[in-house]
Amino acid sequence: MEQLLSKATAAAACAGIAAHVAMVSSGGWMMAMGLCMALVCIPCAWTMWRAPSLRTARMLVGMSLAMAVLHAVLIMGVAAPVNHVHGVVPLTDVAAAHSSHVAPALAVIVADFVTAWLAAAWLRRAVSMQQP
Repeated sequence: MEQLLSKATAAAACAGIAAHVAMVSSGGWMMAMGLCMALVCIPCAWTMWRAPSLRTARMLVGMSLAMAVLHAVLIMGVAAPVNHVHGVVPLTDVAAAHSSHVAPALAVIVADFVTAWLAAAWLRRAVSMQQP
């Protein structure tokens, strides 16, 4: 079971890597950030696949949750109007202007939550097996 959880965690991390790589088609700063984040995720995914450790699982839980929150903030922050406007801007206008960035970010959020959940499950099992 522990090995299955570590492989599933690595697979979920790879899904996050794929979602980051999907941002490359957006171009500009999204491309650069997507590539950087994908490169940062690779070592932990590889370690969880080959030789999982408590340190790697803790890192995956923390970073995955932090990335999920960051991407949620980015979705809300990117939706802010660029021009200084007094009054209410209809949400549909804001969403339409940034809809190409929302789908990849939501995919990353889902992958991050799944990765964090699986890593936490592996961590709990690994710690419980170490205790007498």
